[in-house]
Amino acid sequence: MQDFEIKQYTAPLMKGSLVILVGDIGGTNSNFGFFDIQFPAQLALSAHIKSRLVKNYTHTITELVSYVETTYGVHIVIACLGVAGVHRPAAPRILPTHLPTAVNSLEISHMLQIPVALCNDFELVVWGSSILTPGQYHVVREGTSVPHGTRVYIGAGTGLGHAIGVWDSHLDQYEAVPTEGGHVDFAPENEFDWEFVKFLKKQYDTHKISWERVLSGAGLADLYTFLGFRYTFQKSLLTELLAHEPFQPDFITAYEALDEQCATTYKLYQRFYASYGRNSILHAASYGGLYIAGGIAARNPSLYNETFLAYLTEGAVHHHLLSSAPVTLITDYNVSLYGGAVHASQLISSDQ
Repeated sequence: MQDFEIKQYTAPLMKGSLVILVGDIGGTNSNFGFFDIQFPAQLALSAHIKSRLVKNYTHTITELVSYVETTYGVHIVIACLGVAGVHRPAAPRILPTHLPTAVNSLEISHMLQIPVALCNDFELVVWGSSILTPGQYHVVREGTSVPHGTRVYIGAGTGLGHAIGVWDSHLDQYEAVPTEGGHVDFAPENEFDWEFVKFLKKQYDTHKISWERVLSGAGLADLYTFLGFRYTFQKSLLTELLAHEPFQPDFITAYEALDEQCATTYKLYQRFYASYGRNSILHAASYGGLYIAGGIAARNPSLYNETFLAYLTEGAVHHHLLSSAPVTLITDYNVSLYGGAVHASQLISSDQ
């Protein structure tokens, strides 16, 4: 267990408890949460590992479950695993978009002797958002929400997640519709954008540039680098830092006021993110609102301000929809784990 970082929360696992296991498997991090089935909204324990360290998810998850059951004296009875990759309906296997190691629910179920639900990682975000409390999100714009209106969920990190929430009147809740919207073609809006696209095509030796290529953490670093090639900026503390380590997404806000190149990156990235949000709202006619999740958003909340909202409605038709849709920033990074616990508890209830 030396590769895992273990965190305990205020609702500890009690000896003898029946427990839900949730996994949120992404290109950079694989996060796992443990919930007492009596309290599925309360995260009791989490375990975190860098995804590149995982050679076989079946073995890694089996090892983790054995450790938790032995250490805390609990029994894990169901698992829900969300993976950042394409999930063909009812298929027992997902190959993560940015990893070489597949996640196979049948293998994991066989090893653990428990039911294992498999889904796209942003389905977890949709389900988890339903139980968030005010301290776990920030209202960027109150807007005018239409009751049970369609919602759209986006979030940049290693990749760019995208899902739609559609109200299910029979279940009395939002049901998740996964998409691969982050992989649609990036839409340049001006000459600068076209030049950036040309730079990315050469950088990655490809003839197609997706929105994920622009909005991901790597895209943010590429934007900073491209600006350095295109313009001359004064050197700063960040310039000195980048001589020794790669650009990190968190630098965008940490150095925005200290580094002119970073400030320019901040403004452009904000415009790009708003443009993708605008298109997402229009695609789904999201009268229920836009929900922004993902690691970059959670760690850089100042991106989502009045300027972002102005970009969101810029030069578009259906201005009323774009200007009235609520915009919410999900600030709790564990939202996916909550969503898996909600879904697993519903699966348990449906079997009883």
